[in-house]
Amino acid sequence: MDKDYAKPYNDCFSPTDEMNIKCKSLLARHKKSDGVLSGPQECGFQADSLTISIEQSINCRTIKVTSNEEILADDLYNTFQALEKNLMLFEGKFIPLIEVTYSDSSVTDEKGLKELSEKHLNKRLSYYESKDFCLNSFTKLIEFTSVLDSDKYQKWIGLLEELDIVYQMFLYSLSDNGYTVDANLAFLIEMAEPFVELIKEHTCFFETLNPGKRDTTLKMCIDSIITRYGTDIFKKELNNKYPDFLEKAVKSRVRIMHIKKNQSENCFSGKDCVRYSLKFSLMYRRILFEFLGIPLNVYEEKLKAAVKICDDW
Repeated sequence: MDKDYAKPYNDCFSPTDEMNIKCKSLLARHKKSDGVLSGPQECGFQADSLTISIEQSINCRTIKVTSNEEILADDLYNTFQALEKNLMLFEGKFIPLIEVTYSDSSVTDEKGLKELSEKHLNKRLSYYESKDFCLNSFTKLIEFTSVLDSDKYQKWIGLLEELDIVYQMFLYSLSDNGYTVDANLAFLIEMAEPFVELIKEHTCFFETLNPGKRDTTLKMCIDSIITRYGTDIFKKELNNKYPDFLEKAVKSRVRIMHIKKNQSENCFSGKDCVRYSLKFSLMYRRILFEFLGIPLNVYEEKLKAAVKICDDW
C-alpha cells in the first residue's frame, strides 16, 4: 500500500488504472503573460517526505516537488496545486502555468510521462485563471520568501482540508469564470457564514453565532466578521451609512436566489461589485493569514495601499 505524502485537498481528477504512474519528480514553470515577477528569489522546505523548492527570476517561476522514492505522480501534482493556492493567498492571483513535467520513473518512459503532463494541464480547473481585476499589482500583500516554510505549508494543508469546497468557491469567485461580477460577489458575501464557522473553530469569537440556524442571519455574520477582522478594510463603510452597506450586501446575495419581480433594487452594481469583491477577498485572506501565524505588520502597509485603491476605484 502506498504511503501518504503530504496529501492536500485533492482537486485533481482521480487516478485511473492507466494513470497510476509513479515517479520521483515534478517540475512546473509559471510565467506572466505580460509584466515581470519580483526576483531573483528562492526558497525551499520539506513537506513530510517531499522536498519543495521555488526559484523565481523576473521572467519565470520554477517549482520543483521531489520524493526520495517513486510515488504516484498525482500525489506530486496535488501537492504542487496546494502550493499554488498558498502562493495565490499571498499574491491575490495565480501566475499562469506554462509547463509541467515529470521525471525519474523506473517503470514509465518519457512518452508516458509526457502524456500524463498533457492530461494534467488539459484538465486544469478554471479557477487557476484569475479575474482581470485581481491581476493588478496591489493585490499582492506578501512576498512568499518572507513567510513560506514547512510549518506554514503544513498549516495551510490543514486549512485547505478544513475549508474543503469553501476555498474552491472563493477561488472561483475571483477567477475568469465567465460569471458576471455581481454573481461572483454574491458568492463572496455568502462566504461570511463558513468563515464564521472557521473562526469559531480556531478562536473564542462568535460563540453566539450559528450559521444555518434560524437565530443567525447572513447580515449578522457579515457584520461580526467586519467588526472583528475588517475595520481597516471597511473603514469607509463603517463611517458612512454602515447599516445601508450591510443591507446592500445581503440584498446582493439574495438577488441571485429570486426572479426579477421579487428582487430588491437595493443592491451593489457596476464598480461597487468589483470594489467589494476585492474588499471581501482581502478580509478573508487576512483571516487566513492570522490562522497561518503571519502577523499583521508583515503586510499592513500593502493592505492599507490596496484598500485605498479599492476606495478610489
